[in-house]
Amino acid sequence: MRKTIGLIIGLLLCATSSVNAQAQMQREFEKFLSLFPSTTWDELNKLIYNQELIESREQISHKMLKRNMWFEDPQNVYNHIRDERKSADSDHETPPPHIVDVDGNLMHYEKMGEYGEVYPIGKIDVADDIVMIMLCNLKYTMLFDDSPIISQRREFYTFRKSTQQMISAYLVIDHLNRSYFIDDFTFVFFESHGSELPEDEGLYADWDYAHRKVLKLSSDGYFVEKERQTGLYNYMGYIQDSDGYSNVRKSPSVNSEVLYQIKDSSYVATCGTPDGSWFEVVYVDERLSDNDLPTGKKFGGYIHKSRLGDFEKWRSSLRSPTHKE
Repeated sequence: MRKTIGLIIGLLLCATSSVNAQAQMQREFEKFLSLFPSTTWDELNKLIYNQELIESREQISHKMLKRNMWFEDPQNVYNHIRDERKSADSDHETPPPHIVDVDGNLMHYEKMGEYGEVYPIGKIDVADDIVMIMLCNLKYTMLFDDSPIISQRREFYTFRKSTQQMISAYLVIDHLNRSYFIDDFTFVFFESHGSELPEDEGLYADWDYAHRKVLKLSSDGYFVEKERQTGLYNYMGYIQDSDGYSNVRKSPSVNSEVLYQIKDSSYVATCGTPDGSWFEVVYVDERLSDNDLPTGKKFGGYIHKSRLGDFEKWRSSLRSPTHKE
């Protein structure tokens, strides 16, 4: 009888401890989310490239990141409960985060989780129980001459708030890849790949080959790839136009609506086929010198190749690409 009573008491204590632990995890997770200012999808193009604003915010400690987020090597206090719930939540063979590719396959996303200086960009409530957070990850690397290189990453993570379960993740911007955001939780992502150079020059030295992907954040918290286009190349250079500006159009046609104009000599990153006449605008920075204030960053639309400086020189420099998926 005493053994039975002792067993019951032990089970009650374990249950109470589990409830208290879950309540504590919920409080800590809510505190973590509170570090990210609320924003909207429509504001992302302006917000996510605003380096000055991002760095004005308080950094997130690595301890808090580890306790609340799953990186490639998950080590945080929530894993046991998440593992128990994983079988009920899904039958994935690998832990989240996942993305859904263009063929509908669920794929583990492995490009997240670098450390450095981490700043909160914002958060968006996707659905009643789904939240997306955006962070900026700055990592400094010293060269042989002691000069620093700054690697900048913008990362998206989605969670189920009721269980603190990380669902999906995506690296949307770094020094090779860029995105711009359109309506309805959709964004266009340009994933750069390297060209294979002669052996004495090393492999993947020129990042000129690109995939263009269109992704949508679904209401269940997954980043779903809707479109994928290959055979594209990155032109990154400057606008060259005797008129003092160039028109960016809604579609690749001179009869299409003008979305905006780019000042002559502005930096522009575009993507298209080398033999095509029109290139999609990935990113524009109209700051003409280090002393100039930024006059605006623009995204999307199409520009004619005749407005791209040294276009023929760039096209002739391209090598046959071999790329990694």
